[in-house]
Amino acid sequence: MKHTLRLAFLFLFFSGFAQEAQLSPLTVDASLQENADSVLRKEILTLDITDPRYLIYKNYRVVSVYNKAGNGDVEAYASYDDNRQIKSIKATVYNVLGQEIETFKERDFKDVSAVSGGSLYEDSRVLYLDYTPISYPYTIIFESEIKSKTTAFLPGWIPMGDYESSTQFSQYEILFNPENKLTVKESNFEGYNIVRKDEPGHIVWTAENLKAVKKEYLSPAFIDHMPYLKCAINNFQLEGVSGYADNWLDFGKWMNTNLLQECNDLPPETISEIRSLVSDKPDDEARARAVYQYVQDKVRYISIQVGIGGWKPMNASEVDRLGYGDCKALTNYTKNLLAAVDIPSYYTVLYAGDSKKSIDEDVVAIQGNHAILGVDLNDDITWLECTSQENPFGYLGDFTDNREVLMITDEGGILKHTTKYGLQDNVESLNAQIELVTEGVKGSFSQKSQGIFYRNGIGLSRLDNKDLKEHYLNKWSQVNALRIDDINLDTKRDSVLCQEDLTFEIPGYITEINGDLLLKPLIFTEGSNKIPPRYSKRRTSFIVERDLNYNQNLVYTIPEGYALNDVPRPIELTTDFGKYSLDFSIDDTGKILCTRQLFLTAGEFEAEKYNDYRDFYKKIARYDNLKVLIKKKT
Repeated sequence: MKHTLRLAFLFLFFSGFAQEAQLSPLTVDASLQENADSVLRKEILTLDITDPRYLIYKNYRVVSVYNKAGNGDVEAYASYDDNRQIKSIKATVYNVLGQEIETFKERDFKDVSAVSGGSLYEDSRVLYLDYTPISYPYTIIFESEIKSKTTAFLPGWIPMGDYESSTQFSQYEILFNPENKLTVKESNFEGYNIVRKDEPGHIVWTAENLKAVKKEYLSPAFIDHMPYLKCAINNFQLEGVSGYADNWLDFGKWMNTNLLQECNDLPPETISEIRSLVSDKPDDEARARAVYQYVQDKVRYISIQVGIGGWKPMNASEVDRLGYGDCKALTNYTKNLLAAVDIPSYYTVLYAGDSKKSIDEDVVAIQGNHAILGVDLNDDITWLECTSQENPFGYLGDFTDNREVLMITDEGGILKHTTKYGLQDNVESLNAQIELVTEGVKGSFSQKSQGIFYRNGIGLSRLDNKDLKEHYLNKWSQVNALRIDDINLDTKRDSVLCQEDLTFEIPGYITEINGDLLLKPLIFTEGSNKIPPRYSKRRTSFIVERDLNYNQNLVYTIPEGYALNDVPRPIELTTDFGKYSLDFSIDDTGKILCTRQLFLTAGEFEAEKYNDYRDFYKKIARYDNLKVLIKKKT
């Protein structure tokens, strides 16, 4: 009997010891810890959509966190609302030895409104674990189960959570009705230890031993080049609203019928007002411009994420009465105003953000995070950002430019591409008249910004004179003793051009050498000559998002009795990444003319080309720092 009890005790002891060792961050393979702030030890995600009216989503994840930067990889949270119920949620924390130190039940999670910045009201809430570790590394097990009435979009699978995170084991499982078509898109699986097993109504993917990738300068968005899985079903529900879509045309019809048509209730008096407003306009474009200005003057943007999962706009009548709305509401409101004057326009959904992301045409499902309006003018689409009170008519900027979007027409959904701003559009042109004075320079600066650069001008227009001066001092912080005066800013909406004019003085900018003057002509080259960081071995490709065109024309008036000693030879660089040129000349009056041009080429480039890209910028920086000697005549 004693022998049996002793064996049982030893079994329990060693079992407990084995479990602790398994949960200890120290037991993770060294190759998975390399470059990792965290390691996903074990993840099991289960999607049950056998009944298309409901999604049951189970999440089990074990994460070992090695430093403060890895805390965000825990992801111990769950969202809920009237149509999405948290069935269970808990978390358990283990120390460096794998010993349990704290357990959190549902009542221990913080319950907060999921209100985003600038939002008036959202009907979604979040339970999240507000845990501050007392030491590193530690391990946390998080478990949750959610039941949702929405299957119009399904959680995807990213077996590696983000840069600087490894994965030991991750599993993604879908249970579905085989009669309900399931679309699956696997991206970037090649070269990774990922296995798929298919059975009728049941698919399982497993990933093992995926090593962390370090984020590098200009790395692509993580999701664009690492393993990622998306899925959708063609019979779906959006908070109790049934839908069917086998293609984007059908999906657009469903959106138009179920989400948009009921919101088209513009009041008769507003229809009369807007028709009167445009009655003297000569053509559709002039009428559309007047309507857009009317919207910008009348309403303002406030996020209101309610109404069928935050996808259905407020009624046009409500926007008209209240004077505010979110992107959906303001887009729909503008659409109704244009319809009142017989100008066709189309509600359009897309992914907004400075880093371009397109609607994935291969997965027919609700996508996007923003809405804009496409106006049909002269057999072409002019895009309107209806949330902005400052954007010129037809101007998007880098928030929504150059990406695939879904345009909703009466016939259905159509994939379109928003405006691409090219090299001739994205121009920042600087002209300066500069005079050499005693040991320094003074002059006037005039810069014109177009295309993507115009958005910077919109931001500057909100600043008062004091903050504007501070902006320029920070922008050119590399220039010691810079003084800024007489700032004039003009954002020309009709021509989509921002002009900045100012006067400046830089005492001590010139170095005197035995009566001669040493001058660095290129004063204002912040940012465009920044040398990218060095890597012993670049791992990821790198992306230059947009074509950019920088021009500088500087005219230097030099003191009487001085002359440029030697005119520097012209400099030209031509690479896959862009072109650079620098040229000096002297005019008939003895003034020094300096012309600098830099063209940057958009594209994704292989990691092997990164050193060449860096060398390009090293040369630019060297030439931008070129100095000329202005000698005193003898």
